[in-house]
Amino acid sequence: MFVCGCLNTVSEFVVALLPVLAVFKLGVTPRQRWSVIGLLSLGFLVTFTGCLRTYYVYRITQTYDITWWAAPQWVCAEVEIDVALVSPNYIYHRVFPNPSLSNEPILNH
Repeated sequence: MFVCGCLNTVSEFVVALLPVLAVFKLGVTPRQRWSVIGLLSLGFLVTFTGCLRTYYVYRITQTYDITWWAAPQWVCAEVEIDVALVSPNYIYHRVFPNPSLSNEPILNH
């Protein structure tokens, strides 16, 4: 279980790093580049939370009081999953705003 957690965290780091490297090759202004990198950096938050979760999994395997170390592991796992699911949606809503939330009238075809 500990090895799977380590492999998962390493794969999350690689997946978070690849788009950032591609953004540096885009022909956009530095302000746009850094704003995109800032949005993509939420993947590194997922990686950090995965490191904490892996540490707590290790602590669970090394102690007799499993319930004491299980609660932080569950919290880290929940935050990791939630941030991983919300981050791509946040980027989508920043690029394509919802027309129903704007003040402009929606034209009927």
